[in-house]
Amino acid sequence: MNGYFVPEPHQKPAHADEMDGPNCKTYTLKMLRQCAGSELPLRVKVTSTKADEGHAVYHFATTSVTSMNVWRASYRYSELLAFRTHVEDEWTCHDEKCSGSCQSLRDLLKASFPKKGLGILSTWAHTVEDRKLKFKNVLIHLLRSVLLPGSTMKCFHARQNL
Repeated sequence: MNGYFVPEPHQKPAHADEMDGPNCKTYTLKMLRQCAGSELPLRVKVTSTKADEGHAVYHFATTSVTSMNVWRASYRYSELLAFRTHVEDEWTCHDEKCSGSCQSLRDLLKASFPKKGLGILSTWAHTVEDRKLKFKNVLIHLLRSVLLPGSTMKCFHARQNL
């Protein structure tokens, strides 16, 4: 069977007799292709935001499901917008012979990436919450496109660069 062994997050059992085996799951390739965002080998969260000199700073945490390592980063909207531009211009191909996955990725970024607003609105609670959700969804989709076997990202150029 072709499968990937991915331990589940560490959880303490309710009773001592539940400690029979390891806390893990075996995923087949078919299951990985149909994974929901929460079942990626990496978990992405926008943990918090902070107003800094009139700008919102978004704090991200990415957790490995297998090792439980956590990577944290903080970015302003302008830095995330520069990342989006980099993905669109340099990390996806513009070849006419491409399978279409690069264009679909650019379309998703265009449709899902939070819009730039007036500076005064960027720190409002409603705007911040909306952006947090959209940033999380965009990052999960990018990770799914690259990490999961059989994903929508079929372009060799893009898989190497993303």
